[in-house]
Amino acid sequence: KKYKTLDPKRYEPFEQVVDIPVREQTPPPSTLKIEQQVKFQLSNASWYEDMFRADMNEIANFFNDASTCEEICEHYGIDNSDDRWSKELRAEVYNLDLNTNEVVRAKFGPVKGFPRALEKMKQGKTLRDLNRVTFEFEDPLLMALCFEVLNKSYNIHGLKNKYLQE
Repeated sequence: KKYKTLDPKRYEPFEQVVDIPVREQTPPPSTLKIEQQVKFQLSNASWYEDMFRADMNEIANFFNDASTCEEICEHYGIDNSDDRWSKELRAEVYNLDLNTNEVVRAKFGPVKGFPRALEKMKQGKTLRDLNRVTFEFEDPLLMALCFEVLNKSYNIHGLKNKYLQE
């Protein structure tokens, strides 16, 4: 439900973000025992965590420092030939709170722990979202633009746009 009084056009790009079916990630070698498979995947996630956090923080910082949406598009190579992203970026209503100029905040979850990961693997489930971030926005247009940045820069393995669910 739309919880702020914003120009309805700011919701249009967000409403066009379609679900991406979950694609399985490359599993560890099946010749390994299940405990070794879990350790393999958690080791990979731990190795990537610092780079992952740095990359996601860079995106959040760039959004927070940008003067215009066009500046974000130019920096990340996002097509704006149809002026879809040519909307105001800096207005108090788009800030996360009144004490800051932040339009986005990145919140990180911990790498999944071994006991929980082992439990999931024993249930025949695959390990997903080992490196996790939540981007918090007040503005749906900026959220959609952030998705475009992520989609262009990274291999997204799945997405469910919960905003569109009834």
